[in-house]
Amino acid sequence: MSTIFIVMIVLGLCFIVISFLIKGEKDNKNINQSTTSSVNISDQKIELTEKQKDDIKSQVDALIEEQINSIDDRTEASLDRISNTKILEMNEYADGVLKEINRNHNEVMFMYDMLNEKDKEIKTTVKDVNVTRMNRGYAYNDAKQQSAMEEPKIVMQDIEDFVLDESLSTHDKIRQLYSNGYNDVEIAKRLKIGVGEVRLVINLSSGNN
Repeated sequence: MSTIFIVMIVLGLCFIVISFLIKGEKDNKNINQSTTSSVNISDQKIELTEKQKDDIKSQVDALIEEQINSIDDRTEASLDRISNTKILEMNEYADGVLKEINRNHNEVMFMYDMLNEKDKEIKTTVKDVNVTRMNRGYAYNDAKQQSAMEEPKIVMQDIEDFVLDESLSTHDKIRQLYSNGYNDVEIAKRLKIGVGEVRLVINLSSGNN
């Protein structure tokens, strides 16, 4: 039993060694094939780059130009959209400003019309007042003239014709003549005395009164 077990172990080890050897050969072959393929591919790449350099450059330029055009189109569309939005906003703002200006203009015109009406009313009132004053002035002057015309004129009698009471003293005669409206000069002339004396008597009489 132990002999068979040992033989099986030995055979297993042999199989393991053989499998490692076979795997190593396969790996070497794969490495060689990979190296050969890499060299061929590298040579092919170098050969394609040399042959198709212009084509590749053209394709790259075409791709770049296409991308640039695409970016330009997107940028232009975005700018157009932004411009349209801003234009609409500006139009709305301008409409609002114009409405506000029109409203203020209408208010100013309304106030201007009111001021004109008030000015006309004031001018008319002043004119009426002036006319009334003129009419009153004319009426007053007419009434004054009429009153003056109707008022009886007092005609003073000549002092020489005035009758004096000879029984009165000189001072009493002076007082009598003065009370009847004659002045000091006329009294002095009528009584044949000095004007100073007449004035003294008149002043004394006025002071006593």
